[in-house]
Parts: sequence; C-alpha cells; structure tokens
Amino acid sequence: MKIAGSVAVITGGARGIGLALAKSLAAAGAKVVLGDILEEPLRQSVRGIQRAGGEAAAVVADVTRDEDVQRLMDTAVERFGAINVVCANAAIISDGLMLIRDSATGTVSRVLTTDAFRGVLEVNVVGAFVTLREGARRMVDNGWSGVLVVVSSVNKGGQLGQINYSSTKAAVALWPKILVGEFHMCGIRNIRVVGLAPG
Repeated sequence: MKIAGSVAVITGGARGIGLALAKSLAAAGAKVVLGDILEEPLRQSVRGIQRAGGEAAAVVADVTRDEDVQRLMDTAVERFGAINVVCANAAIISDGLMLIRDSATGTVSRVLTTDAFRGVLEVNVVGAFVTLREGARRMVDNGWSGVLVVVSSVNKGGQLGQINYSSTKAAVALWPKILVGEFHMCGIRNIRVVGLAPG
C-alpha cells in the first residue's frame, strides 16, 4: 500500500504507540486523524506533526461511544476525503490481582473490582470493535482500499496482575483471522487486516 497521500485514523493518538505511529505515517506522507480522550495532549500532538510538515487533525473521542467514533471517522472523510488506514490503538490498563489474601488471617482482604475489570474490556475490546467497524464501513461503502490495524500486546500470553488487560489483548489478537475470513465471505476485497503485538 502506498503511504504517501493515504488517510490514517488512529485512536489513542495523543501519546505512546498511537502518536509514534502517527508521526511515522505523517513523515511518510500520510494525512493523519488522531482520536483520544486527552484533549490538550491530543492537540499538542497534532501541532507537533504539523510543525514537522505533516498533515494532521484531532478529534476528542471516547472509543466506547459509537457517536464519538462516528464523528472521528466522518472528520477524516470531511477533512481529507478518504480513509485508508484505521488503527484501533486506544487502550487502558488497570492492573491488580484478582484476589489478595491478608497475611495474618489468610482470608481475602481485597479483590479486583468488577468495574476495574469491565472498564478495561470496554476500552480495549468494545472500543477497538467500534473503531474497526466504523472505519471499515466507510471504506467498503466508498471503495477505499486500505488496512485495519489491530493492536494487541506481548502480554496476550498472560501476565500476572493483568487478568483484565491480558484477556483483552488475547481477544483482539484473534480478530485479523476472523475479519479477513468475514471480508472474504462477503466479497470485500479492498481491506486487509493486520495485528501488532508490541512489548
């Protein structure tokens, strides 16, 4: 795929892996649209890309909200005329052991809360699903060729204290195989799907 002139949408783009990817793609000539819930870091990241000569836009977006992700994708189309790369990078970590025993009594003194477990799933799995779905929908409807990028982690193999995070990364690691099969079954030939597992 030719990077120069392509349009990339990256969630979690305010910092870390998302920002590094955005800078790399922009330096190679892509137009990048970054989504994140961190408004000021997001805007700083876009300004940095623009100062380096790249084309970039920002949308404050919560990937767990359909309407935010739809606005992110629509902004890419309105600003730059297409979508060719969708990177579902937004993720959170809320580490903790499922159970912690009190050393004196031997009984459970603390647990990983359901909210802490569910919150990571919402962003890392549901958010990634919404991001890929909304990007792919626009790519299919408009005949834009490109790639969906699923970001897993080396911790998909299981990491102590990360039952929530590792579970999400194991889940999304399956998606390239599933989505490519579904696209093939539906006759969608313009979208590839790849997985990255940094760590």
